[in-house]
Amino acid sequence: MRSLLKRLRSVQSDEGLGIIEVIAAFAVFSVIAVGMAYALLSMTRLSSDQTSRETATNLAAQQIDKIQTMTDPTAITSGPLPSVTIGTVTYDIQVNVGWVPASGNAGRCGTGGGALLYKRVNVEVTWDGMYLQNPVRADTAIAPGTRINDPDAGTIVVSITGAIDGSPTPATTVTITPDAGGGGEALTAAVPATDADGCTFALKVKPGKYSITISRTGYVSSDNQIAGTQKLAQNVVAGTTLPLIFQYDNAATFVPKYAANSTRNPAIASNMQVTFVGTASRTETTPVASEKLYPKPNGYSAVPGAYNTCLNVNPGNWVGNATLADGVASPTVSAVPGGGADLPIALGVVNVTTPAANSYITAVHKTSAASNGDPGCAKADTVAYTFTTLIPTKGTVVPIALPYGKWQIYTGTTVGALTSAPTLLAIADGVVGVDPATNTLITGLPGAGTVTGSTVVLDPRATK
Repeated sequence: MRSLLKRLRSVQSDEGLGIIEVIAAFAVFSVIAVGMAYALLSMTRLSSDQTSRETATNLAAQQIDKIQTMTDPTAITSGPLPSVTIGTVTYDIQVNVGWVPASGNAGRCGTGGGALLYKRVNVEVTWDGMYLQNPVRADTAIAPGTRINDPDAGTIVVSITGAIDGSPTPATTVTITPDAGGGGEALTAAVPATDADGCTFALKVKPGKYSITISRTGYVSSDNQIAGTQKLAQNVVAGTTLPLIFQYDNAATFVPKYAANSTRNPAIASNMQVTFVGTASRTETTPVASEKLYPKPNGYSAVPGAYNTCLNVNPGNWVGNATLADGVASPTVSAVPGGGADLPIALGVVNVTTPAANSYITAVHKTSAASNGDPGCAKADTVAYTFTTLIPTKGTVVPIALPYGKWQIYTGTTVGALTSAPTLLAIADGVVGVDPATNTLITGLPGAGTVTGSTVVLDPRATK
């Protein structure tokens, strides 16, 4: 009996070890199989990628051969070429070029300094599903077949880029003309429009003083010129290259929203001055419906009134005191090239009661010294805002919107007449509040200014 029990125990023990061994062996086999499968897959992908790279190398070499047959380096520009499909793989080809001047600093369009020597050309080929991320590259240098630098003349190199990422601005008209009495001469050939790299060149330019005009429909320069002529800061000198770099982009359309901080739909003066404040500001003397501006990323704010002579028209210039908070500037708004945005303009609003029938309202900006946080207005009685809507009935209450500061209100039987002083009611709106989450004006806040007879001080500060 003891011998039988011993044998049974031995069998049971052997069966348990067999199952564990099988499981362990299966696990080891799975790891080895997965590793082998991954290795085979990697080898297959590497082999396929190597085949694709060989094809891409041939495509890049073919493109380099085509470029080397071109006799005019100025005709070689950056940009994508048509894709090529071979088998089931589609190859994308990108050409990148740039002039290399005598300085060796290959700036955009050869603006690195010195005479233009040759054009550096790089061809890159990529395709979907690349196993190795580096594109296939081929490079060459193309020198002009004839002399482009005249020792008795100069060269003008123009580079034009956009606002957002400095990308090239192609197809832009460039005109270069000699200044009267500056020693220069009219160019013998028209300057070509900018190429795909945003570049153009004026060759064999007689030494002297010149002006340049840049224009393209719908585009605006970084100094907010739709199409303007400017004198070159430097003269063209014999045997040298003059590099010129400009920013020019598709204009953004800004729509001013006058008295955006008011809910009362007040009257706006027919000659309301507005300055669009940015890197390059622009002032308008009438309340424009829209304004096309350079689409700089940090945007614009709008300030109404005599911006250059009265500091208090800008609510952001007012400083708080014991009872009032600091003034808040109107929000800054940006728009993408070719896009648009509303531009809120904060104004104070006061209710005017006409003293006679058939009246027109006029408001005159008054001088005021800087005091108690009011930045003041240095020049008096030079701005008169006229409201051209006839008020037919005596005693009509008319809300009018004005820039911040001190104003004398008049009425008369003709537009702009300073005949009589009307009755002013309480200020309707005036405080500028900005929602920090959305950078928009908060509307309907009561004014913090004062009314004395027919004189009103519009104060943009909120009460603490």
